[in-house]
Amino acid sequence: MMQGEGEVENIPHCTMLFLHRRLCTTATRTKVPSKYKNLALSQAQKILTDYLHSTRSIPYAFADQIAANSHTSISNLIAKVGFSAPSFSHTLNKFLRCNTDELKGRLCVLKSYGFCSVQVIGICLAFPFVFGEQGGVLEAEIDGLLADLRLVFLDFDLAGFVEGNADSWYEVCRKIRVFYNLNSEKGKMGELIGRYKNVILEHGEEELMQKAEYFSRFGVKKEEVARLILHDSELLNFDFETPVINVLKLLKHFGMSSKDLEDVQRNYAHALGTIKMVNLPNVMRALGLSKWFFNRIKDGTHQLLLTYVTSFPNEDQDKGYQDGLKAIRASRTPVHTMNKLNFLHALGFGETALTMAILTYLNGTSSELQERFDCLLHLGIEFSKLSKIVAIRPKVLSQHPKIIEKKIKFLYEEMGSSVELLDTFPAFLCFDLEKRIKPRFRFYMWMIEKGYCAKNFSIATMIATSDKNFVPHAFRIHPAAPKHWFEQFYLRKLPE
Repeated sequence: MMQGEGEVENIPHCTMLFLHRRLCTTATRTKVPSKYKNLALSQAQKILTDYLHSTRSIPYAFADQIAANSHTSISNLIAKVGFSAPSFSHTLNKFLRCNTDELKGRLCVLKSYGFCSVQVIGICLAFPFVFGEQGGVLEAEIDGLLADLRLVFLDFDLAGFVEGNADSWYEVCRKIRVFYNLNSEKGKMGELIGRYKNVILEHGEEELMQKAEYFSRFGVKKEEVARLILHDSELLNFDFETPVINVLKLLKHFGMSSKDLEDVQRNYAHALGTIKMVNLPNVMRALGLSKWFFNRIKDGTHQLLLTYVTSFPNEDQDKGYQDGLKAIRASRTPVHTMNKLNFLHALGFGETALTMAILTYLNGTSSELQERFDCLLHLGIEFSKLSKIVAIRPKVLSQHPKIIEKKIKFLYEEMGSSVELLDTFPAFLCFDLEKRIKPRFRFYMWMIEKGYCAKNFSIATMIATSDKNFVPHAFRIHPAAPKHWFEQFYLRKLPE
């Protein structure tokens, strides 16, 4: 195991942890006047940079980055010395010369794990919270991360494959950070990363981030994505952007039964046809098959993706879709319309004439449409069901989010129903709340109260029946109903 340098070597690990925690948590804060906060912070960062560079032999560029990411340590220093604008720089410099333990203690903690100086620099730059408890990060997380890194660097000998300079270790730590962004549980990833250290050594940070983002879009747990990338590293060499695939052929290639394929064709026509590989996670979510498909990849059948592209290299696009693309390019607003089309593809819609037909009903910009879709997602509608609702009733997305929220609130609180109603009655969201839904539903409740109709009477029928047919419909339920409708409910502004 590699040792720290100089006086750090002989300080026990437990002493270092104690020192680190005391220094990070015991400072009594001195309030800095708001107009001087930025000045105090910038001066303290510069002084800390100079200190790390001149007394700890850390290259200036790295010292500057560490100081810029050490807000808690700097706040503790300011709290200890107090703030006075005319003399602050002099006071802080003097304090550091006389009290070097404050910062040396943090560096000692890192070196006590066995890290050398260049590894410490890489860790501090990639994981700045280890240099102080920033953002409420728990000490247990810091300890867990350092224990993981020690396991990877030393026990699994990643250090034997990395050049001995700070730049290389900073790059390594950034790549490792990708997996902690997927799995925040520090202290649990070291062995997995260590066993598959070739992923860290052979692939770039941007490549890892792109694949992590891609597989995260299947809607599975992020720690499962981390394990997939590390365990099945062949996937990192695969093009998940440009290949064109046929959804039904791919499902069949992955072993879906004939019966299930028929169900998919019958219920999810909007998500079929050809798609670009980049949209595959969206399509699987729209089909309600994202976990099934991800598990198939995770369980060792990821080779099926590779063999599919080899077996079906040239999938033909739907002619209606191609004609639609030509019309968009020739239109007055090609960029605006293409953005809306890409929005539909992000919902899992295939490259078909049906998608082009649905596109014509979408009002608003792509960002507005996304905001409305996200609003419905946050209100509890599953992605798969919501994509299907958009396919059946695209005008659902032609409303402001606040209007959508009011309708769902009324559905829950006054109607005593839930978003499950939308499975069979998606048009509910298309009707006017004040002029249609509220008066019709309250009229319906009045008829139940009077015993004119049963409680299991269809809400969909009550709301969806046209104005022309509504009164005859009410008369058939009870002859007295139409009179009460006109007197109490019809075209009146009802109380909230």
